[in-house]
Amino acid sequence: MPDKRETLLDLLSKAYSSPTIKAQADLQALIKINAKKLDEGDDDKAYVTAVTQLSHDISKYYLVHHKMPKELVDIFNFIKKDVAISEVDAARYRKQALAAGLGAMPIVWGGH
Repeated sequence: MPDKRETLLDLLSKAYSSPTIKAQADLQALIKINAKKLDEGDDDKAYVTAVTQLSHDISKYYLVHHKMPKELVDIFNFIKKDVAISEVDAARYRKQALAAGLGAMPIVWGGH
């Protein structure tokens, strides 16, 4: 039975090869960068670090595009249980969201 790392690499490879992902350079880059991170180490820490980043990248993609290809949904569902709750820095992401919202405020309110 393949380990989680090998299974994830297989999912990433299949996603990278799919026509849906090939049609979007940003998704190809997302998969390629995270596959490289996963491939750089073979210990548990490298896996957790890679899936944490991949989880953030997939979530960020969804927040921007409000849709997600099935291949990314499959990857996300596979890794979500492995993302350590301690790796999620809620305060940092809240600050980023506030900054993004404040940056967009002139657009929303017609400011200059």
